[in-house]
Amino acid sequence: RMQDSGPFLLGIFFALTLYHFFIWLGRRHALSNLAFSLLSTIYIIFFLLARNLSTSMHGIYFFYLFVVLITYALVFFAHTLGMMPGKSKHYHKISFIIVAAAGLAASAWKSADMESILPSIFLLAIAASNATINTIIVSIDFIRKKKYKSGLATVLFISFHLLALAVIVSGVLLRFLPNNNTEIGSTLIFLLPFLIMMVVFTWALTRQLSMEHRELELLKSSLEKKVEERTAELAKANAQKSQFFVNLAHEMKTPITLISNYFDEYVQRTGASFETGIVKYNLQKLKQDMIHFLDYEKLEHGKSFYDHHQNVNASYILELQSLLYRETAAKQEITVNLQSGKGIILHIDPAAFEKIINNIVDNALKYNRRKGWIEISLSCNETHASLVVRNTGETIPSNVREKIFEPYYQLSGRKGNRQGIGMGLAIVKKILDECNGEICVESESGVTTMTITLPLGSTPASNAMHAGFEDAILPHESADFQLLPEEYHENRKTIFLAEDNKAMLFYLHKHLGEEYNVYYAADGNEALGKMEIIPLPDIIISDIMMDNMDGFAFLERLGADERFASIPFIFLTA
Repeated sequence: RMQDSGPFLLGIFFALTLYHFFIWLGRRHALSNLAFSLLSTIYIIFFLLARNLSTSMHGIYFFYLFVVLITYALVFFAHTLGMMPGKSKHYHKISFIIVAAAGLAASAWKSADMESILPSIFLLAIAASNATINTIIVSIDFIRKKKYKSGLATVLFISFHLLALAVIVSGVLLRFLPNNNTEIGSTLIFLLPFLIMMVVFTWALTRQLSMEHRELELLKSSLEKKVEERTAELAKANAQKSQFFVNLAHEMKTPITLISNYFDEYVQRTGASFETGIVKYNLQKLKQDMIHFLDYEKLEHGKSFYDHHQNVNASYILELQSLLYRETAAKQEITVNLQSGKGIILHIDPAAFEKIINNIVDNALKYNRRKGWIEISLSCNETHASLVVRNTGETIPSNVREKIFEPYYQLSGRKGNRQGIGMGLAIVKKILDECNGEICVESESGVTTMTITLPLGSTPASNAMHAGFEDAILPHESADFQLLPEEYHENRKTIFLAEDNKAMLFYLHKHLGEEYNVYYAADGNEALGKMEIIPLPDIIISDIMMDNMDGFAFLERLGADERFASIPFIFLTA
């Protein structure tokens, strides 16, 4: 019997209501699911309570509340389904205000005249008019935009209007029919259309989710293809860029070698001087940087140029190499202590071992402090040898200790008068990977320790050194330049220099100082402080890349000070 099917239909009804509510919880933008869940919840509550309250005063007020809420829920549902035109996007709010006002008026009217049914008829008329206007708006928009061409939109349109009609008729029956006919009437007229709407709406939702899933699959496939294509393009571009720099380095290496050779001949004929020493240093540095770059590129592409099937006397090589950097260390007042076991044989190319020593010790000198120290020790056990280099200087933060072995990486991005391109440790790591060696770094309280472990070889060993000492440690310019004193002459104009490269600062000061008063600073921060105490300069010449404060920040700070804002400013940079 139909009345026996009511609880069963209500059970399905309630399950689908929860289903749409939970869908909305997971997809907050899907307001249609929330609106439908709200609509069905309002009616379920009313359906379960209306039969016991319909003849009482409270039941009448409850009925009025139902009419207000169900009307708003219907219009809001239509709005979330996209059935309302854009200009009517706030209609559901206006509808609620109108019907709520009618509900309050009907309640007051009923309180004044308990026997009259006119308040109920009045409220139902307002609700019906509201629903009719809503239907007209939806229908006009449906036809004008030709939404009927979409099968899904047409099914939703018809199902929604059947539901709206069922709600209105069911509400009338629940209010005015005798109690024994209420369940049959509401089941026939309301629950079945509502369940049909739920099935249609669920089908539409499932169809939409399936379409979204297909679109996501297509998007994923397309995106993966684009990523692969882009990755291939970037790899090709990177290879082309690397090849370009390799070719450039090769092309520059020959003319620099020629320049260096002719320059050496010139120095032999005319004699050495401080200026020729600066030229020689920079030629050697440029050549060394290019060699590092070319070496790393070869190692990166698996083009090893070392023969590690050799046994070399590491103790002998280390002692000879120490002669190359002791002089540089002495100029910086850095104490070097070497402790090397005798006759330690390694299984490595002698040129590779030489490069490891030079790059590690070169870093120990660059990042050291004046009057610091370097300790170098070479020892071995039964299977491996350990080369340990300890030095004072900057502490390497733990979070970058792996990064220092990456190409072009320089500690904290600071130049600090340390000339180089950040390739030394990257080359060391590549060489160690080739010959089954390891390197680890410890750095605490201003003391850094680098420990290199290499497999032992067997006698006889070669004492060979890399011919030409191309990778010998360069003298560090910070120890070689005694900057000229700052002097002031009243009859001269004043130039202020901000430059962190001492060789460039010496060069500029020497030449400009013949005609001008020259003051200088090593970075923007020092320059700002010095501007407060020196005579007001007529012009400022500044580098851009400097520690503590770069040239751009220096210029900005000067511009903000009315005392210095009008001073001409020139950037001089590589």
